[in-house]
This record gives sequence, structure tokens and C-alpha cells, in this order.
Amino acid sequence: MKKTKIILSTTLLITLIIFLIQNRNNDPSTPSSEPTLSPYGDFNVHIPQKALLKNYINVAVEAEPGTECTLTYVPPMGESMQMETTAKSNGLCEWRWQIAESDTQGHARLIFTINGLSDTHFLQIFNEF
Repeated sequence: MKKTKIILSTTLLITLIIFLIQNRNNDPSTPSSEPTLSPYGDFNVHIPQKALLKNYINVAVEAEPGTECTLTYVPPMGESMQMETTAKSNGLCEWRWQIAESDTQGHARLIFTINGLSDTHFLQIFNEF
């Protein structure tokens, strides 16, 4: 009788542990260890290796003529800018803007988006060369 109670108690405990583990894995509030993948594009981009504060910068990405392109500029400091354009007959989406002094020096991100795919590049910004 005593052996039966021990076996029954052990079986119930193991069942409870398995139940709790399975429910924890199915709980949407439990963070997943798998990374979230974003659609990634590998675009041909035309960007300078470096840029100067208070100067203009020209960047471009290759795309089929008529394609809508978005550029998100994330400076080291300051406000991000999102700019949209359409690829011209030369197959380029082109942008030109002045880098504000408030952006400060450091690494800026250039995020090109075409047809829902994104490609991120970095640009080093200096006070002077």
C-alpha cells in the first residue's frame, strides 16, 4: 500500500511538472528565444564613405524605373527623416539633403526600403575631414 502511494504521488508530480512546462511554452506572454526576422533586401547602393556636418549628401539605390523607394535616415543624434522617391528612367532612386549640425558626429544609419524589403547601411559623419 505504501509503495502504491509513493508511485501514485510520483506519477502525479511528474504529470504536473510536464503540464506546467507545456503550458509555459504555449503562453504568448513568455518571450520566444527565436529571433524575429525582418524581410531583408540586398540592394546596390551608392553612398559616400563619410560625410560632413552642415554639408549636403547624395545617396542612391538601384531599382527598376517607376519603383517606389523609401530612405530612412537615422542620425547619431536628432530627428530621423523618412524620404520617399520613385526610381527614374536611369534605374536610380536618389536623395539629397543637408546634414544638420544637430545630428552630431558619429555613425548614422541609412535604411533603404523597396517593395517591403529593407537594407541597412552605415555612414560616418565628421565635424571635419
